[in-house]
Amino acid sequence: MDPENQTEATLRLKAEELAIGADRVFDRAVTVERDVVATNVRFDVSLLAEAVRIAEEPVSQAYADVLPIGEPQRIVVRLSRERAHVALRVVEYERVSIGTREIRGTAHFSTSLAHEELAVDRPAGEHA
Repeated sequence: MDPENQTEATLRLKAEELAIGADRVFDRAVTVERDVVATNVRFDVSLLAEAVRIAEEPVSQAYADVLPIGEPQRIVVRLSRERAHVALRVVEYERVSIGTREIRGTAHFSTSLAHEELAVDRPAGEHA
């Protein structure tokens, strides 16, 4: 059929529309590791020690005559003391969970959309 002699036809007008979506892509890697940090600590430990105690007390005359004067007598008293010792042991003091969480944000974009409009070529002075 000759386009010049058509009395009816259909013309399809098209327009652009946005197709919006999101894809998950690798962003970056984060490294988490344990470090050992040493802290100097000072502390006092209470310790016991034994000392010789000498107590002099007067005795009755009858008891004093029992031992002869000048005879050597030796008494050995064993003394003890507490000795401090420090031992280090490893204990768990905290547990740390490591993972990811999602944070929803908004990305702003702008663009122009094109569409078709009908243009009619009419002779001068002719109105629709």
